[in-house]
Amino acid sequence: MIDINIGIIAVQLISFAAAVFVLWKIAWKPVIAFMESRKNKIEDDINKAQESRENAIKLENSYKNELSEINNRAKEIFNKAQAEGNIFKENIIREAHEEARKIIESAKKDIGAEKEKIKKELQNEALDLSILISEKILKDKININYQEKIVNDFIEKLKNER
Repeated sequence: MIDINIGIIAVQLISFAAAVFVLWKIAWKPVIAFMESRKNKIEDDINKAQESRENAIKLENSYKNELSEINNRAKEIFNKAQAEGNIFKENIIREAHEEARKIIESAKKDIGAEKEKIKKELQNEALDLSILISEKILKDKININYQEKIVNDFIEKLKNER
C-alpha cells in the first residue's frame, strides 16, 4: 500500500513554502506590475478605441450633414437655374410674339399704303384715260370751249367722289 512518509511531506511543504516565499519576494511584484501595466494598457487601448469610434461616428455624421447640405444646395441651384431658364424662355417667347406682332403691323401698314397708292394711280390713269377718250370724242363733235367745260365738270365730279 501507500506509505506516507511525514518527513518527505514536511520537506516538500518547506521547499514549496520557500519557493513561494522566494517567488513572492523576487517575481511576484514584477509579475503584478507587468499585469497591472498590461491591464492599464488594455484599458487605455479600449478607451482610445472607444474615442476613435466616437470620433469616427461624429465625423461620419458631420460628413452626412455636409453631404445633405451639398445635396440641398445642389437642388436649390438646380431649381434656381430651372426657374431662370423658364423665365428666359418666357422672355424669348414674349419678345418673339412682340416682334411678330410688329412685323405684321408693319406689313399691314405697308399693304394699306401700297393699296392706297395703287388706288390713286388707278384713279389717275382712269382720269387720264377718260380725258383722252373725251378729247377724242369731243374733238370730232364739239368745239374746244365746250370740251373744256365738260372735262372740267368731269374732273370736279371725280374729285368730289374721292
